[in-house]
Amino acid sequence: MREVVVVLFSGGLDSTVALWWVRHQDWKPAPLSIDYTGRPRGEREAARKIATMAGAEVLEISLPFYQDLQAWRRGSVLPADLAGANPVYLPAKNLLFYAIAAYYAEVLGATRIVGGHYRNDGTLFPDASAAYFARLDALITEGLHSHRPRLELPFLEMTKEAVVRLGLALGAPLDLTWSCYWDGPTPCGRCEGCREKETALQAVENGLGR
Repeated sequence: MREVVVVLFSGGLDSTVALWWVRHQDWKPAPLSIDYTGRPRGEREAARKIATMAGAEVLEISLPFYQDLQAWRRGSVLPADLAGANPVYLPAKNLLFYAIAAYYAEVLGATRIVGGHYRNDGTLFPDASAAYFARLDALITEGLHSHRPRLELPFLEMTKEAVVRLGLALGAPLDLTWSCYWDGPTPCGRCEGCREKETALQAVENGLGR
């Protein structure tokens, strides 16, 4: 019987490569797509389309109470110490998302929880470093009754270019991914997410960034 693996799946480049990486291991992926206020509709649609291409049924979880910083700013005054935070910062995002993934791992009998975080994530967000995930892995193990899924982050020491190169080698549909921070009919091409994706794709195309 194939191992069931929960994949934190947004429809972005990194999580799409993670989904294809799981398929390449001959595991059975259970992509988990978490919706919240401020999430771009293009990202949600990309997740559905890409999961279908992967032959997997996406688990869509809605968190209507949860919102990123830009949505929060529209509805209330932010605390002063959040003024310099990334506009798509989500408070305690990985703690919450991986807790939800742990729930599904237990009820589905999944052996692993896979995330697509790569090396630079830990410099942008406080809850995406290797040290943080090591602590989170221990907490997930302690918080479940009988099942002990492993937290697996295969790209954590890789550059964005290396993730792109791996995705191309695995045949992942990188052209369908959504990396834009903003909600529009097409990616804006100007935000940090768009620029980072385009830079990595161009570097790989030109044989750079190894």
